[in-house]
Amino acid sequence: MQIESDSTRLQEFSQSLWRILRWTHKALRLPSATPSFELLVALGASADSQLSYDELEAMTKRSHRAMQYVVHDMRAMGLIEVRSGAEDRRRRIIRLSTAGMRLYREYCDLVLSEMAKFNADSAQIGQNASVNGDGQSTNLGGAVAMTETGTASTIGESSKL
Repeated sequence: MQIESDSTRLQEFSQSLWRILRWTHKALRLPSATPSFELLVALGASADSQLSYDELEAMTKRSHRAMQYVVHDMRAMGLIEVRSGAEDRRRRIIRLSTAGMRLYREYCDLVLSEMAKFNADSAQIGQNASVNGDGQSTNLGGAVAMTETGTASTIGESSKL
């Protein structure tokens, strides 16, 4: 599937990361990632890369005060901008700045390139297994299964990256 635009690609990537974070919370019983990382993922997953404090708090399950500290720190680093809402000037809208969007896109590209390398290495392992004649599938951590032909198939929930 051809992804239409960079913002759509970024949004789909962020939604995939959210699914990974939710799985981590549930399966590994880890409370969460760092609040800054959660804020980046939440903003990237939103339709227009911006959320209000209420939306951020609901998405990250962090307190208002905790989000204020994170927003303050990330704003000082130049990664996000805070503006008044269009309808209600008391409502604060947090959005990725140009520098924050550039940094998050670099992160996205890095993760995707590492996954591509992993998939290429996994395909090579599968080809070597079929050349050696053992004919067995290799299950890589429950996420990707290598078939006898050396093709990878996803196990469990699939995601669009």
